[in-house]
Amino acid sequence: LLRYFFVTSSLLFHCFFVTSSLLLRYFFVTSSFLLRFFFITFSLLLRFFFITSSLLLRYFFITSSFLLHYFFVTSSLLLHYFFITSSLLLYFFFITSSLLLRFFFISSSLLLRYFFVTSSLLLRYFFIASSLLPHY
Repeated sequence: LLRYFFVTSSLLFHCFFVTSSLLLRYFFVTSSFLLRFFFITFSLLLRFFFITSSLLLRYFFITSSFLLHYFFVTSSLLLHYFFITSSLLLYFFFITSSLLLRFFFISSSLLLRYFFVTSSLLLRYFFIASSLLPHY
């Protein structure tokens, strides 16, 4: 009986230690694989996040710089066009108005000269004709 008890107890202890060692080994191997998988996945996610964020920031800054450049170039060209057009229109307006005023003053002076010359000639002919007529 004692032998049976010792053999059985030794077999039970052996089975317990082997099972516990196998379970511990399985736990540590599984936990190491899980930790490795977690850290690899986490590092890959972080790498993907940083690469994506850097690319997005690069795209944002490049796009914003192009848009700002386009805005400033377009606004400067529009302002340049506006000032050139307005200066040309003002120049055209002042030249046209000066030419119209010159034409008006020349025409009015010629009309006044024609009026005074015609009226003086008519008065002269009137006085000559009235002096030639007999006085009754």
